Amino acid sequence: MLRLLTVPAWAPEGSPPRHLPATVPGALVLVLAVQGEQGMTRERLAALFWPEADPADALHHLRVNLHRARTLLRGWGSGEELRAEGALLQLTLPTDLTPWPGGMGPQDWLSDWRLAGYEGFETWRQETAHALHRRWLQQHRQRPADTATAPPPAREGEHQALRDSRAPALLLLGEPGVGDRKSTRLN
Repeated sequence: MLRLLTVPAWAPEGSPPRHLPATVPGALVLVLAVQGEQGMTRERLAALFWPEADPADALHHLRVNLHRARTLLRGWGSGEELRAEGALLQLTLPTDLTPWPGGMGPQDWLSDWRLAGYEGFETWRQETAHALHRRWLQQHRQRPADTATAPPPAREGEHQALRDSRAPALLLLGEPGVGDRKSTRLN
């Protein structure tokens, strides 16, 4: 499984995780893995990483870095998962992006994994994080309250402290002073 909710790493079951290098080939693996079966065209991927380059030069840079990405994937035993069908590139690796963790804001996604000098990638990261977060919110707004998922493990302590607290829910959800006796009297 390609872990993308923490520091990006390939984490096959029963083996130690191998961190995804913060390089262009690593970023290509990340972008294509998030796109999944939908894939992305070569032209769009080239424009994402090299927007100012001549299209022919950008496609050349993409070919070179796709070869390096395939080498990285072969080291993981997953080289065949990167497929090209005409101009469409697809990478079908299992990831941990489904479901999006409720305790993580979109600004946190891959915040420690940066690719210096590639502003297009950073823009893609931010837009994708917001899209994933919106999808998670929509899914959870439609879910009945009795089937709500457990809090993420990193937030379990905070959730337990709230459940054990004697503070009224009004203090947690409402405005200070709303509902006290002085404000509820009718004059």
